[in-house]
Amino acid sequence: MKSSVLNWALSASTVVGYPTLSKPSSLVVTEAPQSLRPYVIRRGDGLTSSMGNQVYRFPVTGNSSGGAFTILQANAPNSASIGVLPHLHKLHYENFYVNKGRAQLWAQTADMDEQQTRVMQAGDYGCVPHNTKHAYQFEDPDTEFTVAIQPGGFEALFLAISGGEYKSIIGSEFITEQKNDSSTGVTPELAAMLEVYDSWIEPNFVPRQDSVNGIAGSGNWHNGSNELAADEFTPNFIAKNYGPKYLNSEGGIYTIIAPLATGKQTANNLTEGTMTLSKKLANQTAPVTTVPVHTAFQMQEGQLLVTIGGESEFLETGDVVFVPGNTTFSYFSTVAFTQFLYVSAGVGGLDEQLLANSVDWDYATFPQYPPSN
Repeated sequence: MKSSVLNWALSASTVVGYPTLSKPSSLVVTEAPQSLRPYVIRRGDGLTSSMGNQVYRFPVTGNSSGGAFTILQANAPNSASIGVLPHLHKLHYENFYVNKGRAQLWAQTADMDEQQTRVMQAGDYGCVPHNTKHAYQFEDPDTEFTVAIQPGGFEALFLAISGGEYKSIIGSEFITEQKNDSSTGVTPELAAMLEVYDSWIEPNFVPRQDSVNGIAGSGNWHNGSNELAADEFTPNFIAKNYGPKYLNSEGGIYTIIAPLATGKQTANNLTEGTMTLSKKLANQTAPVTTVPVHTAFQMQEGQLLVTIGGESEFLETGDVVFVPGNTTFSYFSTVAFTQFLYVSAGVGGLDEQLLANSVDWDYATFPQYPPSN
């Protein structure tokens, strides 16, 4: 698909203002760089780690983000047991976002009266702050979730306990040949090693099994508005399109910003959410921006054209772009409806810039007609 769209874009460049794309681009890499630089990594590429049937990919690492955050993509079939033993992290803050299938996430802090759990579908989100006991389980035959982890470098844990690097030249997303359970017992020696990587096993944490309609514990799910957590210590869940949304119409292009984590929830260390863009029309100009914090986009739907340092690349579902702080870049949707997951290394990022000129919005899509400026 990329080649056919690329040919069309080049032939139509004088009509819609697309740049001339040259191949190969120095932006595109097959593994996250070892130092800070802008880059694009395609779906399925990147450093990998396997555990049982599960495959973990790392399009953004501690090295490539200058220590700011890690982005982990997990693929696996459904399993009758939890994906990992219950544990907590004292230093790392995890943000789970389901791309497809279903994954159940359990979470509870020491001072919480009840354990929370949600069966998360595509577009659902759950956060696990520091010192939160948690576990997760892959629920559908084709499940994928993305985890943004702050600070960066947490991929070292997965590489340390990995069953080996995973590669498929035809793009199979997870392992089908073996059925071993990756969540079986932990020896004292393994537990001690895990603690080195900030993973503290919680053997007395028993994931509750009484969820109804995908929820157990207080709060709404797919049945009413979901609010962001009140502080940086409370685990939280937000169902797709049930959280707060804001509409920005600068430059005549609509952007819906749906925050999932702001500085308030992460002690100003990370922000995350989704942005939904309308298509750039021929008479519109692509936004050009520079933000002070490192930023990554993971494509969820549609197609985005990103330009950095004079080089342009199309991004499609599952592709990731990383932009270091204080780097000028432009982006726009080439199709009618484009959505990406954004991750920013702290406050002052693109989300906050857009939110400063946005209004409350109740819908999952933008208005039917361009704004009149």
